[in-house]
Amino acid sequence: MLIDRDLLKDIRDSKLTIHCHKVNITQKKLDDGVELEGYGIIKLNESGGLLLEFICNTLAEFILSGTSIPIDSLDEKQTLFLEAKTIDGHTLTSFGFKITPGLHHAITVGKVPYILHIDLLNIENNIQHPYESSDEEYHIELHFREPCDIPKNVSNTTESTLGHKEFSWNQTRITQKNYEINIIDHKSHTELSIRSPKNHATLLKNATLFYLGFTSGSYLQPYFEQTIYKKEVKSTILSTIKSKSNITIPPPVSGRVAGSDGKMLDDFHYSILINAIELSHQHPSYFSSLYLHWKRIWHSFLSDEFSVPMLTLGVAVEGLLNDILIPEMSKHYSNPKLEEEKELIIEKIQEIDIKKDHLKSIMKYVERWGNLHPKKCLNILAEHQIVDSFHVKNWIDLRNATAHPKTSKNGESLRKKDIRRTFISLGLFYRLVLYTLHYRGPLFLYRNESDREIGLIDELYPELEDTTSSES
Repeated sequence: MLIDRDLLKDIRDSKLTIHCHKVNITQKKLDDGVELEGYGIIKLNESGGLLLEFICNTLAEFILSGTSIPIDSLDEKQTLFLEAKTIDGHTLTSFGFKITPGLHHAITVGKVPYILHIDLLNIENNIQHPYESSDEEYHIELHFREPCDIPKNVSNTTESTLGHKEFSWNQTRITQKNYEINIIDHKSHTELSIRSPKNHATLLKNATLFYLGFTSGSYLQPYFEQTIYKKEVKSTILSTIKSKSNITIPPPVSGRVAGSDGKMLDDFHYSILINAIELSHQHPSYFSSLYLHWKRIWHSFLSDEFSVPMLTLGVAVEGLLNDILIPEMSKHYSNPKLEEEKELIIEKIQEIDIKKDHLKSIMKYVERWGNLHPKKCLNILAEHQIVDSFHVKNWIDLRNATAHPKTSKNGESLRKKDIRRTFISLGLFYRLVLYTLHYRGPLFLYRNESDREIGLIDELYPELEDTTSSES
């Protein structure tokens, strides 16, 4: 499939139309699965979703009965697969979609052809390039509508058809030993390209998408992806939700910050990406926790009910603590004296003549003495000035407010209090993420709902030292 600027613009503007003279849909993992034949048109609807208008020439029992296929979408054997031949001679494939017959299919029972409207997640085209690359480099290119507020370090020149030249700093290039990442702001869209060894490509893509979305407050939705490796060229058009492209939430950092000496502090910003890549390589579960919690927080701000981001942020902060910080901090914080006392108590308990279940329950309770829990973890972080003490109190208040919601005669006053708690908790979440990523640069402080002041702190996050604690 020929990918050019015109096609990419049609995809971006939801004007894509692909005519297919042959379309087959099967459940190829089942011996008696669905098999449908016909033709149709693949297009993008106004909201950004891929749609197949399928003219089907095959009668099928599930169509006659009005049953959706697959019946169980969690059963991989029931997965639907699509293969379409375009009038240009290309082969397109897709899978993982669903067919839902409408009421009109039951009315026109037994008649062919009939039309099925099928929503697709993506369509793929795989071709073999005539010239094989001699190196092992893997190339990924992504396009998405969302702008990214990141520092630019490369200037480009564009020339109009009339010969007018325009210079602009619209590109960010980050080069390390094993990879190169380029992000280009085209005004109408953003282009991301990555060159790396094949075994690092997916890791780099996910870390870069996290970096761009997290620092910009945007949820990135690539509408086109192309990968090139040796002779293999894979092009994918993806469904998106265009209404999300214009929505941002308050970000943790700014794309342009200068120090007191006037020097731009871009390297701090880039360190978020470099350290996210390192984290995803060394501790993939830690990176996954950061990314997934941030995605949930972003989507929670779409809700009309402000209680949704409140609840999501309360859980996300606790999730980061339990998933990442408590396991790591437990390696540094110990109390040998308490551990000796616990062992002695457990020995004494075992001498008591009671039921084994009761004995195990008591022993487990004693074993948990002195363990780090979210509140204690936050207090330690506050002692080291990684977070502020008001962050801890605010998070506790927010958790209580979401667990025990109240009604008030002065609803507006309560709403303002909830908004303030939410934005301070958002700032706390950002602090924890940035601390995990060893970030030491400027960030928005979020001390209240309208605070966008930037903190310029040389050593915002001092390292936690091995400490022997006497607390239980």
